[in-house]
Amino acid sequence: MDFENNPQLYLSTVLNFLEKYSWIYTSSNTNFIRDKIIDSFPKSWTTYFQSLSLEELNRFPLTSPLSSKQPETLQNFCSEILSFKRHYKQDPFTEKDIYFKKMSPKKLHEISRLSYLIESVCKTDEALVDFGSGLGYLSEILYKKRRWKILGLECDEERVRVARERQQKFYPESKGDIIYKTEFISERSAENIEEYLEEISTELPISIIGLHSCADLTVTSIKLFLEMKRVKNLIVMPCCYHKLKLKGNAKCEFENFPLSKQLKDLYKGNFLNRPFLRLACQETASRWSLMTAEEHLTHSRNMFQRAALEVLLKEGESFRKRKGDFSEITEVYDIHCEDLEQFQDNYRDLLKKFGDTEFSAEVLTCLQATIQSICEDLVLNDRILYIKEMAEEIGVSVNVRLRKIVDDSLSPRCFALVAQKVC
Repeated sequence: MDFENNPQLYLSTVLNFLEKYSWIYTSSNTNFIRDKIIDSFPKSWTTYFQSLSLEELNRFPLTSPLSSKQPETLQNFCSEILSFKRHYKQDPFTEKDIYFKKMSPKKLHEISRLSYLIESVCKTDEALVDFGSGLGYLSEILYKKRRWKILGLECDEERVRVARERQQKFYPESKGDIIYKTEFISERSAENIEEYLEEISTELPISIIGLHSCADLTVTSIKLFLEMKRVKNLIVMPCCYHKLKLKGNAKCEFENFPLSKQLKDLYKGNFLNRPFLRLACQETASRWSLMTAEEHLTHSRNMFQRAALEVLLKEGESFRKRKGDFSEITEVYDIHCEDLEQFQDNYRDLLKKFGDTEFSAEVLTCLQATIQSICEDLVLNDRILYIKEMAEEIGVSVNVRLRKIVDDSLSPRCFALVAQKVC
């Protein structure tokens, strides 16, 4: 099917798939027993997954392979995924010549990759406005590379203070070119941005950039990109979709998702909920593929035990996780309940229902890892369609695309959204 040239077909196909298999993700994992996901879970799927080797289990979300050994319903699941799952080529950047003391490899990787992308898109006769500038690491790298004029905006006053201290200590020569301001970025921030830029004496065109464009910040960035005539480029890394604001008192309607008219028109239901958005931004299939047998066992046991507590404890009863790695639930958790013996009997009954094993919890997580990229694709392509729709509405020509710039085995935040106004 030609999804590239027919976004409506892509959206409708993905929505049908997600609605059909919504039992995989519409409950939080801590509630998968309480919400009776076990009743939707095909027993034949669990049996099949139990027959896989560790390597086969780890690779399943990456390849979703069709096999004659699979139950027919699982074959259908894999076949549908193969028909529309997108594969993005990763940009071949490296982290050479970039180093920050005590910075994690993950964060260094993210910052260095984004800085290379910004270098390739933005011109030196532009000013950069860094949304969510944090402690100023990205701004520092970019200044040392190209001597850009940069405005760093951050809502946390303490982070702004530390960013200024770091600037004074490590790159004081930038004082006339970089400023950090405390600003909760909203659609009304355009005027403040213009005023702040006057402090570094620039009337240059603007590029909006952002490493941590969490929740609604990406959407705000898009709206400011379209609204402000001086803004020529938008380069942001979306993340934390599950933190999107709800609409009023609604439980499953978000202010900024769905965003595009096309998706709004097609989506009918409540299956694109908070757990769906959480899955869209959680660790990728590449991370899953690196897990050891011991890590799978520990994860499945912890997930099952945590979900069991939500079911078995009555109102007013409580639990607290102990330190240490234990197998028995009463060793892992300090449980306060009316009858601990009865609690243990009920827990053993739950285990029997799951076939005397917590493995079903790991199968569920495997399936979530398998569709994670599909969930994220839907969120990101909804934003791309929105940019195109709004640009057409205001008579602005834009180029917009996704770039996979980060190794998703290191970080789940691996996509950059790039939009450019065409003169």
